Amino acid sequence: MRIGVDIIEIRRVRAAYNRFRERFLSRLFTEGEITYAFSNRDPIPHLAARFAAKEAIFKATGINIPYRSIEILGRPPEVRIDGKVQEQILISIAHDQHSAIAFVLWEDIRR
Repeated sequence: MRIGVDIIEIRRVRAAYNRFRERFLSRLFTEGEITYAFSNRDPIPHLAARFAAKEAIFKATGINIPYRSIEILGRPPEVRIDGKVQEQILISIAHDQHSAIAFVLWEDIRR
C-alpha cells in the first residue's frame, strides 16, 4: 500500500487560469471535471482540488500519464483512469478559500 498527498494554493491555480484560460483547462482537466467545476459559483477551488488529486495520484502510484487521463468526479470522489474506475485508489479531497489538498491511498494489486 502506498500514499500520496498534495496541497496547492488556490491563488496559484487562479493565476494560471486567468493567464491561460482554455489552454490551462484543456491540458489538465476532462470535460466532466470542467463541467462540474463551472457548475459552482467559484470554479477555481474545485479545479485546484482536482489538480492536487492528480498530483497525489502520481505520487502514490508512480504512474506517468497525461493529467487528462485521470478524472476525479462524484461525491465521494471516484477516480477514473482512461475512463475506467480505479477501485484500488482511495481518495479524499478538500479545499478552503486558500488551499486545496488531496490524499490518496493506493493498493497495488499487481503484487
